[in-house]
Amino acid sequence: MELAAELAGEGFHVIPHLSARLTESLAELETVIDVSSTAGITEAFVVGGDSPVVGPFPDGLSLLEVLADLGHPFTRIGLPGYPDGHPDIPDDTLHQALVDKAAMRHGSPHRCASQTTP
Repeated sequence: MELAAELAGEGFHVIPHLSARLTESLAELETVIDVSSTAGITEAFVVGGDSPVVGPFPDGLSLLEVLADLGHPFTRIGLPGYPDGHPDIPDDTLHQALVDKAAMRHGSPHRCASQTTP
């Protein structure tokens, strides 16, 4: 985040990639929010990550939910879609994650496990 802030300060358009599984703590996420706010960073790309979980966020959705609760400066948040699947995540799990993330976009801050898509 320090490099992202430095580059933003030099006029570059930066989009930090936030890996849920590599975010070690709520305090670290709060620092990301603070640094982004101070540096004028308004976009992020949130991924679950393929690393072992090192903190409280096992997937991208859990990080997004906490971002929503905390408030953040991001006016645009990119998400992975895996149209060709993922070697370690079953297709139905990927699909449900997209449904849940879409529900957040439309105002529901919680998982919508029973929601189905047309």
